[in-house]
Amino acid sequence: PESVRPEDMEVGMGVHGEPGARTEAMAPASKIVNIIMEAVTERLGADAPPSGYACLVNNLGGVPAIEMSVLLGALMKSKWGEEIKLL
Repeated sequence: PESVRPEDMEVGMGVHGEPGARTEAMAPASKIVNIIMEAVTERLGADAPPSGYACLVNNLGGVPAIEMSVLLGALMKSKWGEEIKLL
């Protein structure tokens, strides 16, 4: 099977270990957030319901909790951060 080079990362990995939607160069957390959120907002479009959308941040067990915390922190500091309500 094809593997990801050490300097790359997969974006959009499936729940059963399927290949990601695309491969990107490894990047800082803020850029990873931008890559993911731009794809999500493009897909959802501008017609969000008044109550907004629910978002579940899940690493499927493949990423250490500390790294997920770094990504969540970058998300909350991003241009989308003020629109996100933590529950």
